Amino acid sequence: MEAGKKSDGIISRTINRRFSRVISRFIIEHNIDITPNQITILLLLSSIPVPLLYYMGHPIFAGIMIQILSMLDGVDGEIARYKKMATKMGALLDSIFDRISNILFIIGASYYAMIHENIFSSETILIISITALSGDLLVSYFHSKVPEIIGIHPALIGKTPSFASRDVRLFILFLLSLTKTPSIGLIAISFISYSYLTAKFFETIKHLKPKH
Repeated sequence: MEAGKKSDGIISRTINRRFSRVISRFIIEHNIDITPNQITILLLLSSIPVPLLYYMGHPIFAGIMIQILSMLDGVDGEIARYKKMATKMGALLDSIFDRISNILFIIGASYYAMIHENIFSSETILIISITALSGDLLVSYFHSKVPEIIGIHPALIGKTPSFASRDVRLFILFLLSLTKTPSIGLIAISFISYSYLTAKFFETIKHLKPKH
């Protein structure tokens, strides 16, 4: 089983891949009849209860589920590459469904913060939510668009490490949900997303400049 991708974030490398490879290996060794695309769809469906858990006032369970889904996120790709079943359709489904899951997680966390926390006003939570969601989506867009334009993942450009990848963002939300303060997690996601985008944008521009 593969060790992972060079563009993996630190949480994927140190935690998530260790878990996902066990699941992928089990599916392959036991010849379980499930395709990578079916796994991708199951992961999306499994994301739906997360905002419901936040809505019902159970951020700890929601956070645990977010991290479990994050660890399982690599299974579809690992099996697709191992069985040589990787397709453009599968990559598209994985990318879009990941974005939908993230939106569900952030909406759920924002609702909990607005109704159950007593840290920020509703207006402030709304701003925090929009900033976290936009930062989350922009990092994902940047990671998909740059390889399309220049043929290399931005995580492999320059010196700035991939500290705002999806695995890291979800891990932050997981940890702060355990403390019943997902609003702080959303603030952290906003900060690392825009900090990373700013650094990587200039590093990518520098990479594109003609070298004399």
